[in-house]
Amino acid sequence: MVKKGLNIRSIADLKGKRISIDEPGSGSIINAKAILAGYGIRDGDYRAENLKPGPSAEKLKDGGLDAFFMTTGWPTAALTELATTTGIELLPIEGEPAKKIMAEFKFFAEDAIPDNAYKDVKGVKTLAVGAQWVTSTRMSADLVYEVTKALWSDKTRALLDAGHAKGKSIRKETALQGLGIPLHDGAARFYREAGLLG
Repeated sequence: MVKKGLNIRSIADLKGKRISIDEPGSGSIINAKAILAGYGIRDGDYRAENLKPGPSAEKLKDGGLDAFFMTTGWPTAALTELATTTGIELLPIEGEPAKKIMAEFKFFAEDAIPDNAYKDVKGVKTLAVGAQWVTSTRMSADLVYEVTKALWSDKTRALLDAGHAKGKSIRKETALQGLGIPLHDGAARFYREAGLLG
């Protein structure tokens, strides 16, 4: 995400810019560095700041940053406010760089942010990381199967559709995209029965 009017059109244009990549130890910093590397940008090729999204938004608004990375579902309050008060542009993550990133980091999947998800902001193709439920291999396969089955029930579907805007995009058919760890035997059984796993 960049401040509007800076003539930054691609992740590749971030070389030499002031970018917040989040705090050390955060998931966002891992994502940011992977994405930058996919565009040939390494540590030292940009002026890094290590701020959380709230302070990043404030610093961008005040002119102290050119861009910042944020891992979140859309819409999010910080970007909604920035789009309204300051003006922002989203940078696409697509094409060969996106393919390269997904090949190296299996937890990424293709996604898109639609036009006007934020006021007057053009939509883009992007990469997403999925939320994952993690359990121990000691957990009963039958219990994990039933929990997974409940996750994809009609009742849960209604709750997802009625909740956050991103809830509508949580689909059984895409649940295995960007999976970075092995499935528990109980979950694998459910997805096999659903025809989603060979």
